[in-house]
Amino acid sequence: MDNSEAERFIPQKKYLRQTSKQGQKPTRIKGRGIGQGLKTAGPVAAAAVGLSSVIFPTQAKNVVEYAAHNLTDNAVVRQAEESLGEKYSQLVDRWDRGAEKETSIPEVKQNDDIVDLLYPGLTDEERFDLNSQLQNERLIIKEQYLSDVSAENVEALLPIISQSANSEGIPSEILFGMVIIESKFDPYNFNEDSGAKGLTQMMDTMAEAHELNISYADVKNNAYDKFTDIDDRYDPKLILAATAKELAISYGRWGDWGLAAWEWHAGAPNIYAAIQMYIEDVSNGQDILPDIVGVDDEDLSRQLAGLYRNKIAEYQINLLRLLKNPVVVREFSGPGWDSTLIYVMRALAAVEEYHAKAGHPHTLANLQGLPKAA
Repeated sequence: MDNSEAERFIPQKKYLRQTSKQGQKPTRIKGRGIGQGLKTAGPVAAAAVGLSSVIFPTQAKNVVEYAAHNLTDNAVVRQAEESLGEKYSQLVDRWDRGAEKETSIPEVKQNDDIVDLLYPGLTDEERFDLNSQLQNERLIIKEQYLSDVSAENVEALLPIISQSANSEGIPSEILFGMVIIESKFDPYNFNEDSGAKGLTQMMDTMAEAHELNISYADVKNNAYDKFTDIDDRYDPKLILAATAKELAISYGRWGDWGLAAWEWHAGAPNIYAAIQMYIEDVSNGQDILPDIVGVDDEDLSRQLAGLYRNKIAEYQINLLRLLKNPVVVREFSGPGWDSTLIYVMRALAAVEEYHAKAGHPHTLANLQGLPKAA
């Protein structure tokens, strides 16, 4: 960038993001959980404790009705049901009085195009579940991501995001959402722990793969200043072009935009592992896929990649189903995973909340002519 562009992108605040564990292979957990009674009572009891203004009345009502009709013989559930019933009544009363105005989300028409792109083949029940979770994620986006975003940065970056996405044939909104949750539109965003830099928090190894110049400056030195650190990842045009190209490669691997977006955070080896776990679980151990990670033979690796692609279609896997599977959830949960299970959902919520805040229609400019799965 020239000096004028560099000055334009200087952020008002410095932000750090937790280190992601991209490339870490999950370790299988041997625990099988607690007794069957607590498996059913636990969620209801937890809902009774956690019910608050960020849960919508219809969600609370569904829990109450389910407990009343299906779990009446369980003492723990009965107690939870009574508490839920009382809290639900209070919640509806607050909703009716208009107390929700402090935390409510602006209404915005759901853009089914981007939802279907990231989560293809949803049932009505799955779509309802996803939309409920998106509402809660939008509250987080509103309070933690968009509250202090530089409008000047956004205005300058929007055409670069669009151009980068269009050049690789990827949906611009996916790249847009990633920029929000990775850097809050701060081109100089720098994670001192992981070394990730720039608008999309690109790691050193990926930057080198895309032939970007990277800096090996000693960040622990007291004289270190990231604003004078010469690194191509601080250049919006260069890092966004490389990120768009990487997303296009990922889509070619999976034939699914949700999985492609998740790969940015989790890494391909972990997605292969998650698909293995999912299929082994839903097939009751009858379908166990061979490992692909670590296979050196190019022909065999290509054949195995095709096998995984076919299995994604055969089992109708989408990101929502994959990341709701209890086996997968156990393996990818915990502080070391940097909230990877909700990464794509949060990016989608960021897009929706930004459009609502900006007061213009939620549109996906380049949905037409997207590359098709091979």
